[in-house]
Amino acid sequence: MIRNILAGSVMAMSMLWCSLAAKNVADPVVMTVGGSDVKLSEFEYLYHKNSEQQAVNTSLDDYVKMFVDYKLRVAAALDARVDTMASFMDDYNKYRMELAQPYMRNKAMDDSLLRAAYSHALENVWVGHIMMPHGKPGAEAARQRALMDSVRNLAVSGSDFGELARTYSTDPAAAMNGGDYGYISAGMLPYDFEDVAYNTPVGECSPVFETMFGLHLVKVYGRRPDAGKVKARHILKMTRGLDSVQCAVKRHQIDSIYRVLQAGADFADVARRETDEPSGKKTGGDLQWFGAGRMVPAFERAAFALSEKEMSAPVETPFGYHIILCEGRKGVASYEEMRDELEEAMMRDGRSMKAVSREISLFRNEWGVAHDGKSEKKVRSVLTDCGGWNDMSRKALNDMRAKAFVLGGKTYTVAEVAALMPDGDVSDASKAMASYKATAERVMNDAVRARMLSTLPERCAEYRNLLNEYRDGILLYEISNRNVWDKANTDREGLQAYFEAHREDFRWDKPHYRGYVVCGVSDSIADEAVRYLAGADVAASDFATALRKRFGTDVKIERVIAGKGENPIVDYVAFAGTRPDALGRWVAYRGYAGAVLEQPADAMDVKGAVSMSYQQELEDRWMAELRAKYPVTINKKALEVLR
Repeated sequence: MIRNILAGSVMAMSMLWCSLAAKNVADPVVMTVGGSDVKLSEFEYLYHKNSEQQAVNTSLDDYVKMFVDYKLRVAAALDARVDTMASFMDDYNKYRMELAQPYMRNKAMDDSLLRAAYSHALENVWVGHIMMPHGKPGAEAARQRALMDSVRNLAVSGSDFGELARTYSTDPAAAMNGGDYGYISAGMLPYDFEDVAYNTPVGECSPVFETMFGLHLVKVYGRRPDAGKVKARHILKMTRGLDSVQCAVKRHQIDSIYRVLQAGADFADVARRETDEPSGKKTGGDLQWFGAGRMVPAFERAAFALSEKEMSAPVETPFGYHIILCEGRKGVASYEEMRDELEEAMMRDGRSMKAVSREISLFRNEWGVAHDGKSEKKVRSVLTDCGGWNDMSRKALNDMRAKAFVLGGKTYTVAEVAALMPDGDVSDASKAMASYKATAERVMNDAVRARMLSTLPERCAEYRNLLNEYRDGILLYEISNRNVWDKANTDREGLQAYFEAHREDFRWDKPHYRGYVVCGVSDSIADEAVRYLAGADVAASDFATALRKRFGTDVKIERVIAGKGENPIVDYVAFAGTRPDALGRWVAYRGYAGAVLEQPADAMDVKGAVSMSYQQELEDRWMAELRAKYPVTINKKALEVLR
């Protein structure tokens, strides 16, 4: 549970960004507990967090005492090598990686990308589109690219874009619409496509660009401010695939429905009965909120022309005849309101890596990490002499100890890079060299990213404090469970001894029934179940199983300890109370193997209360041992800044 609590507290905090300069800020040691130093930044972070979470503020002096006890437990966990357990390491490392992600991104780049995405949300762009496949790598891909470049030249020279789309585009819809997508809005299409469209001036064609779907060419016909969103319901009479006579019937039906609605009928009720749209029959024609470009043009124009609570006359679209009710209108939200939504969208596509790549690039420059030009020349020579990437060059490069680059005092060799190159042979030396350089770039970026992660605690106090809090929380939970919580619940002898020594603390103020209650679906079955248990050689732990085998689901048995007046069934079977009302199928109740006790006979009769008290005694005893075992020094002067 503590892991979830800590994770939640971390995610709830506002995320601050770290700078390398942060490590130069004075951060004195405020205390040493069991040989481990605690810096002011860590103590201050937890002190303020505790103050924010408490209804009544804890004084600094009282918090210091609490904090020391907290760190004593952590010291005990480290001595017990809890931090070397596989379960701890798995949990800790997963959290460390997750927590580090926001700190491994370039904030300026993230903000720039989010602002650009928001600018798209403010307007719609009317686009035409031509698409072609990539083609297989090599000559075919080159031919496809050359063809698309030629098509662009024709479009730029004045050829009709729609005709070019019908002739060359592999988009199935192009044959009908000439590649005309109409107005698109932000988030409708993959962001790479959207970004090109929004950055192409009206009347011009984009450069040819590539996505995972193929080669693309976009022409922008117009732009307009985004009209926001509409919340609507509609009723549809479908005409697609019908002949003219059938369409006339549908027109008559929609006109009749319109007159009924004008007379005051409830729109949702009518939609459930009359619409031809299957989902609308369930939802009353509900379409939820939608923006520009989400509906066919005729429907969109009619919906956005309506005021709130206004209903349209029948509207014809390629699907049929519609009546639209506008239930709400809202403009484009502010950047602050949309930021989370924009961020989620960015994390789902390729943009999410741009901020990471930018941060890696900055650290490469900061640390002076660069590919070694002399080694690259040697690699190129080997690949040329061997005729590309093959067994001969593979062996030569795998034996080459020349440095590829240096990072943090460690030399990464050509051999290390070569070992990670693709296995397949490449007969072209220049392509093999390109593969080597791409692999070297990946190895370098991975190494820089690993160093960024390993040095992040030194560079960023906030990250370090969050990570330490989580680590210490896991250690504290495990060591406390071993020494206190689990022991208090499982040490039967210790519990009984504690009960005997403190019996007066656990007295009842009224008699209690301790035993079993048999419940049956009739008096006869309940009586038979009691007789069966009395005559059978069945251990108490097997009562439920034995009854289930003999009586199926007509009988159940429960062990209870309850005081007089606390439970009507117990009062009935043990204290001569009135017969309780039936509880579902259960109408008959019988006591079995029970007795009325004036006071608890052993610890198990009051286990909850004894366990809590015993747990506190174990805690006090354990903490006294820790205070005696681990030395504590406190720098009171350093703590004065917090008063």
